[in-house]
This record gives sequence, structure tokens and C-alpha cells, in this order.
Amino acid sequence: MGYRSDEVASIIRDAITSHKLLPGDKLIEREIVESLGVSRVVARQALIRLSEEGLVKWQTNKGASVAFPELGEVVALFDALIMIERAIIEKAADYVHTEAWTDLRVHADHELCLKHDHPVSAAVFHLKLAAMVQNQFVSDFYDRLNKKAVLLAAIYGQAKSGRLLMHDHARMLDLIESGRIDEAKNLAERHQGEILRSYTLKEVREHTGSRSLGDVLRDAAPAHQEANPSDS
Repeated sequence: MGYRSDEVASIIRDAITSHKLLPGDKLIEREIVESLGVSRVVARQALIRLSEEGLVKWQTNKGASVAFPELGEVVALFDALIMIERAIIEKAADYVHTEAWTDLRVHADHELCLKHDHPVSAAVFHLKLAAMVQNQFVSDFYDRLNKKAVLLAAIYGQAKSGRLLMHDHARMLDLIESGRIDEAKNLAERHQGEILRSYTLKEVREHTGSRSLGDVLRDAAPAHQEANPSDS
């Protein structure tokens, strides 16, 4: 059975976040069709989905390619994250000692035990914090921003350990619990600023060789099926 458009998008997304496909690489529909055995409609739908996520860029008469976030876009994203997180922390003080707060504290304490960087766990902390204020518009908007930040992290490397930055999460909760809201807001701002300043474009082109898009996708498809058995 052929792949659905969401599965094709997932295969391409995995190839991008694992640096098998790099910013600027062409995503030729014909190669996607031939390598994955899907129709042009399915390939186009997958590319549209990835374009909406900001991973793929469309250019008239040039087709699709892996997006290359400009520095200004990255800075603007983190400005937005800082502004909304400061507002979330103000509201979060009303939810101390609730079940959602306890869940967030358990998550933050677990992060202190991690021995390696874990960007997904870090992202989950911020999403749980946003969800706790029980405003669906805030949660949805923050989720979109956070997903974009995670994708940017897949393209840019961090010069310092993300594990050390995750220790800020427990400290942030300590400050909120003790009523030191302004200090918690300032810590959140410094935290996001440190992440932004730690980004450095990864030099990975030399490790990819000259493999074609079709070769990359043919290799990525079995790995995707193994990691997502329910999709097959």
C-alpha cells in the first residue's frame, strides 16, 4: 500500500531534522514520486504541508527546496516566545499546587536527572507550562512557536549543552512557587536568550556526500516505518 501524504511529509521531515537533507536542497516532485512510489498529488500535498510548517520553501519556476531560516526570522521567533512566556508565567502563579502544576514539577525534576541533551523534553516543559493556564488560544499559538523552535534547532547546532539550560526549568518553578514572579519572568527571558545565542549553523554538508534526493528518501522510508509501525 502506498504512503499517505502525511507519511511522505513525515519521511521528508525526518530526513531534514536528521541532516540527511540540508537547507537549500531541492525537493523535486518527480524524485519523491519515483523513490516512494506515490502519486504527484500525494507528493505535492506533502510538500505543501511542510511548507506550512516552514520547513520547505516554494519559489516560482524553481519548485520546492528545504528552507533556510534567515537570522531575522530566528530572532523574531525567540522574541515572540519570550513575550508570550512572560505572560504565561504571570498566569501560572494562579495554578501552583494544582494537579497540572504537580505534573509540571515532576517533569522538571526528571530533567535534572538527564545525562544528555534532550530538546524534546525541554519543549514538552514549555508546552505543559502554556497548557496549564487553560487558554486554548495561548496554548495553540505557543505550540506553533515551540514546534518551529524545535525545527530550527534541528538545523542549527548549540555551542553549549542544552542539558544545563534545562536546569532553568526547575529553578523557574521554584521562583513561581515562592511568589517571585518578576524573577521567574527574567529567568525565562535569559533562558530563551541563551538558547538563541548558543545557535551556530552546523557544518554537516561534507558528511552527506553527493547522494540524490531519491537515495535519501529510499533509505529514510524503512527507518520511518520502523519508528512508526502504526502507520504501515
